[in-house]
Amino acid sequence: MFHNQRPAGQLLHRYTPARTKGVNAADLDGDGRIELVFSCEGAGAGSGRSGIMWLKYRNAPTDQAWEAHDIAGTKGIKYDLVELIDMDGDGNLDVLTTEEREINAVVWYENPAK
Repeated sequence: MFHNQRPAGQLLHRYTPARTKGVNAADLDGDGRIELVFSCEGAGAGSGRSGIMWLKYRNAPTDQAWEAHDIAGTKGIKYDLVELIDMDGDGNLDVLTTEEREINAVVWYENPAK
């Protein structure tokens, strides 16, 4: 379980991911800080879980509170690979991944943090 709390103990975000399969770290949104992008198996509409998400800290990587951002939604069941690469040459990182069960494809998410 991924559980973030504000320093005062107030719940900021609670997310129970499916089985995490892949992870990559880079400055996804161009703010000079490293974000984490991860993929999951066991996602999908029936579970209400996203197959691809990214996490961002506010002040420091040691913060208890990280913000979760959905990329893929509930489409797809088993995501694996997570590559962060500028696919279209626009200077922003894109997410390249694979989904192996529902849509069975290589998937490109253009600038998910922009």
